[in-house]
Amino acid sequence: MFRFLKILSILSIAAIVLLSLFTWYSCDDFCNRIELARYTVFKMAWLQYMNWDGRSLSISSFVQLISLKYFPVELTTFIWASCFVISAIFIFKILQIENPFFYKGKNSFILVSVLSAMMWLGLWKLIPDIIYWPTGGSYSLLNLLGVAWLYIFLRGLKNEKFNGRNYVFIFFLSFFLGNNSHNFILGLITICLAELGYYRVIKKDNRASRYIISALAGLCISACIVFLAPGNQVRLHSGTHIGMNWNFIINYLVVIARYAYWLAGLLILCLVVLRLCGQKILFDVKAIQNEFRKKQSFFILFYNHKYLVAAFATIAVFFSTAYFAVPRTAVFFSVFLVIYLFQKGWKKELDMHSKTFIYGSTIFLCLFTGILVFQMIQAYSVKQKLNERETVFKSMEGNDAIVPSIPGKDIPFAFSFVDISSDSAYWVNRCVALHYGLKTVRVNPD
Repeated sequence: MFRFLKILSILSIAAIVLLSLFTWYSCDDFCNRIELARYTVFKMAWLQYMNWDGRSLSISSFVQLISLKYFPVELTTFIWASCFVISAIFIFKILQIENPFFYKGKNSFILVSVLSAMMWLGLWKLIPDIIYWPTGGSYSLLNLLGVAWLYIFLRGLKNEKFNGRNYVFIFFLSFFLGNNSHNFILGLITICLAELGYYRVIKKDNRASRYIISALAGLCISACIVFLAPGNQVRLHSGTHIGMNWNFIINYLVVIARYAYWLAGLLILCLVVLRLCGQKILFDVKAIQNEFRKKQSFFILFYNHKYLVAAFATIAVFFSTAYFAVPRTAVFFSVFLVIYLFQKGWKKELDMHSKTFIYGSTIFLCLFTGILVFQMIQAYSVKQKLNERETVFKSMEGNDAIVPSIPGKDIPFAFSFVDISSDSAYWVNRCVALHYGLKTVRVNPD
């Protein structure tokens, strides 16, 4: 049975990645491909930085643009799906550092696959945007770069090899990998501040403090590049319904409510997986109460709950307006939330050969793999219809094109992208028309 669980773990990971082979272009993909036909990748990134988004000069942005310009759609989303899985591996390694009881034995791949399946299913509202959408899937790379930085940073603290070379290394690593999403940068800076307060004030370790300050300096410089981009202001005021709103407390609460709705499944699955791993209680509530009763130092409280604080710090970018809090932005909140829940909820060693873990994980991964296979079958059928559409578009160049609509029930939830509508003036319709050289395009409402 344990050998079957190993095989099933490999299949579940493979299914996440292989589902990307059934993807297609939609909405912003066509707009970006039109622009990339006119400009070089660097010119396109610079135009977006000046006119739309501060993270447009990040590593993720360049990979996104290169993929859209030169790679087939399946390869682009294959990259994003791989980034999603590798991110789970880094989260696993971060938990090994942060929790002395977290699993450190053999066959860790099984637990990584369970974590990957848990996050994929828990983020079901997000995955169309963060994995299988050629443009938006770059969020998986942003996520990977962020957790990779966090692991390397924490590993450096744990090894305590503090010297000039390591200070320079962590500074430049923070500078390059810290050029990330607005949301994730704030979370990473929060982690740095928590570590700095703990090592500087509580442990009084000046060498570790210098290491953390070097990392913090790199992150802050990258944060300035992202947050001070002219494109941020252009985007903020890009419509009459968007603009500076100083009711920041209301905005913050609105976003929390949205995240609670989008991530409710993830929270439940975290509890389920912890139970499968033999963790009977999620939090030691009495210990948390004692922290406050004893009036321990603010720095200890901050350090002990830094991942929860970091999660809520990622929402701070929506103080000005809650409009931009779309599902994909919750991925960074979810990463810190998962780390926090497993850091605090994992209280004893895992017996991977226990019946609860083996049978529970087998059933869980079987259901998960079955869902992905069903998604593949649905996606294959839809992709055939889209290929027929493309044939029509190419034959109707310079004319008005009308194609059959695809019922929403036929589209797998992992690929619930924005499709063209019956309104030829709709922005997606216009992008598709320009991409294929059509006068107009719309779907037949019948």
